[in-house]
Amino acid sequence: MKVLIAVDGSQFSNWALQSVTSRQWTDDTDFMVLSVADSPYQEYGLYPPEEGIVDTIRQHLDRVVSSDVAILKSHFPKNSITGKVEQGNVKQTIVTIANDWGADLIVLGSHGRRGLSKFLLGSIAEGVLQLASCSVEIIRQKKSAQGESCGEDETAKTAPTP
Repeated sequence: MKVLIAVDGSQFSNWALQSVTSRQWTDDTDFMVLSVADSPYQEYGLYPPEEGIVDTIRQHLDRVVSSDVAILKSHFPKNSITGKVEQGNVKQTIVTIANDWGADLIVLGSHGRRGLSKFLLGSIAEGVLQLASCSVEIIRQKKSAQGESCGEDETAKTAPTP
């Protein structure tokens, strides 16, 4: 089995990583930790950011991926674990890398945005869910009645679409 874990350094992607590390996987399961630096200026025709900003973002994501790979290796020392940082449209790049690698499962966290916020910012998790040709697992933190995190993850799963 091949499991791609999409991360961005946020608490939401930490929940996804924690979900993966809390389970038992066979020794032949391969893991890939992937982070994608968004390129909205390409998609929307905006001016590109200054070179230093792109380098800073990439360095940050390199550290995130390295740290997450180390966490996985500490939990699964017998498994093959790789890390990768790419640049592009986040949804499309996650799906493309998953397809190229032959992933059986994509795991990612969800910010849980709703309404106008979701409309304006889009939903990476929802986009990956719609575009992926493999199973997708979206990890969301449950909210209490007061809207506070209550420390458990809520998992939404989908099978590949025919």
